[in-house]
Amino acid sequence: MGEVIKRGIRASAQPGDRLYRLKWHISGSRIDPLRAGEPGQPRWASDAYLVDEHVIQVTEDLRMGTFGNWREASLCVFGEELLAHVDEELTALLGTVLRRGGRPTGNVWSFGP
Repeated sequence: MGEVIKRGIRASAQPGDRLYRLKWHISGSRIDPLRAGEPGQPRWASDAYLVDEHVIQVTEDLRMGTFGNWREASLCVFGEELLAHVDEELTALLGTVLRRGGRPTGNVWSFGP
């Protein structure tokens, strides 16, 4: 799953983008998604989802990113361009989509509007 997200973010990133990675119990970091992991650059060290911690990855302009919610056992991916790169692969890998566009897809129980 991490490689799918990484490829999608790299494919959607623009020169000069910064990706902020935040975890609840660990200090955050900032990388250039187009250069991270290259020789002489910081490594791409964050997972989009951890089983015991919330993980947020988001671009500086909030254009795209992910939110791994361990309590719900879900991964939220946002940003049209990022979704276009990862939707099919993540659906095949993870299965049932809980929400699209912030609304339940009809295959889970939901309360409220």
